[in-house]
Amino acid sequence: MIASKPQNPSVEIEHTVSHSTSMADSVISLDKLKAIWHSQIHDEEKWALNVKLLRAAGLFAGSIFLMRNYGDLMAI
Repeated sequence: MIASKPQNPSVEIEHTVSHSTSMADSVISLDKLKAIWHSQIHDEEKWALNVKLLRAAGLFAGSIFLMRNYGDLMAI
């Protein structure tokens, strides 16, 4: 499939400018995400809370999965 060029060249310039701006923002946010990730994993108190939350979320998702697949066996 061949992409067609836009009829208005100013649209292409605006798209290029907005794309380059969002790339710079994503690099900054990626660094912030890495910092948050490392702070959550390397701090023992935060890690203990995160393990509890992950365990609860896994139990919740697992129970939904089991009820959707095998819930008809529980029907009266």
